[in-house]
Amino acid sequence: MGKYKIAIVNSSSFGKIFHDQLERLEKIGEVRSFTVDGEIGGRELAELLAGYNIIIASVTPFFTQEFFDY
Repeated sequence: MGKYKIAIVNSSSFGKIFHDQLERLEKIGEVRSFTVDGEIGGRELAELLAGYNIIIASVTPFFTQEFFDY
């Protein structure tokens, strides 16, 4: 495991069709998938993803200013 913590948020397909995408990420760090409500608040989302330094995001949730404030 490397130095990165990678969060995949609300993506049901990332790494499923092209497995090498996920394998390449796993070589550089810890990878975890999250499924959250599309309407989750920015602060709650920030708290959930605290410590992750790479985020792969789907269409939702929206990463609002509140997310970046926390």
